[in-house]
Amino acid sequence: MRILWLHTVLPYPPDSGGKQDTFFMMREFSRSGHEITSGIIFHGESPPEIPDGFSEIIKSNFFLPGNRGKLHTRLFASLSDDVPFKFRKYYSKIAISRLVEILKNNSGFDCIIVDHLHLAPLVLDVKSELSKKGINIPPVILRTPNVESTIVKKYSERVDNPLVKAFAGNEAEKMKAYESRILTEFDLVASISPVDTGEFMKLTGGKVNIITVTGGVDIDELKPPDSIPVAGEVVYVGAFDWQPNVDAAVWLINEVWPILLKKYPAAHCTLVGKKPPPYLEKLASDSVKITGFVESVTDYIIPAACCVVPLWVGSGMRFKILEAFALGKAVVSTSLGAEGIEITDGSDILIRDDPESFADGITAVLRYENLRRELGRNARTLVEKKYSWKTVAAGFIDEIMKLL
Repeated sequence: MRILWLHTVLPYPPDSGGKQDTFFMMREFSRSGHEITSGIIFHGESPPEIPDGFSEIIKSNFFLPGNRGKLHTRLFASLSDDVPFKFRKYYSKIAISRLVEILKNNSGFDCIIVDHLHLAPLVLDVKSELSKKGINIPPVILRTPNVESTIVKKYSERVDNPLVKAFAGNEAEKMKAYESRILTEFDLVASISPVDTGEFMKLTGGKVNIITVTGGVDIDELKPPDSIPVAGEVVYVGAFDWQPNVDAAVWLINEVWPILLKKYPAAHCTLVGKKPPPYLEKLASDSVKITGFVESVTDYIIPAACCVVPLWVGSGMRFKILEAFALGKAVVSTSLGAEGIEITDGSDILIRDDPESFADGITAVLRYENLRRELGRNARTLVEKKYSWKTVAAGFIDEIMKLL
């Protein structure tokens, strides 16, 4: 196939869940012989350089300018129509014109894959413009890693600031209405988990053409280490420029950690991820380290005796769990943190949903080597069977071929 693949951001390096989903999926498509042209939204005066690691998997690329309007301008604009505020960052008239010209002059694409619902206003306006010119574009496939309305709704329920709560609540309703209407405009929607698929079916009254294509992990690159984990070492990995990860870290430190230290005084926690806000950094202590950006997250997971995912807001699938599983690590997570992965509590993961039981779960993993080993072995077996990128991408390719 010849594929036009559109992105909200350059998906390289694959240092976040969203980038991992895009890059590794594209890499498997490329390895299967499919030809990819990449279209990337950029912000700022000039587009970024394309790294070798990304250029190797694509035939060509082009850039589309995002919305250069000030934050407050986009904010006020969102109050007057039905387009969600978050999506305006990736929409501009210049981008529409450029994409129209590209598609008008290149009819050889077999399909268009759109990464993230954030690009829906842009892509569907391009489709409308071309339709006016009598030009039909190839099937458009949406890859969506989240139910956006669910994320915003959960955030509005947990935030304390009354103005932010009111805006987020309104935005959640707008997002829900937008998703309900816009998803049916795509020829195919590929959600990242069965839970999200069910939610999208409810939102659209079953009118959306939808499949589930989970995330994956590179099981050849990530393998259980031979080294013995550091006693008492707990690690939480997350990009801290995403608010749900910050909320999770604050909950872990303030609510869970004091309980845990009473049960296991030698415990030590490392929070690994880019852009931690100052108020999170201030929570560091003798037993809690906050690294900020690191070159290799794996270097921090390998010595850990326990990996934790204390998320309370979000949807989709957590790649950090799949990575920990691939490395044969024992994981303690909230129910929402592990949502979308076919886990079995007590077999390949421990699911705990309140501070006391979450602390108990971590303590058990740190204290009992047999439990830690069993969880890690079963977790590795699970990703080998169901979540290797090769298997996941092959299923996605098959579904696209059926559509075509």
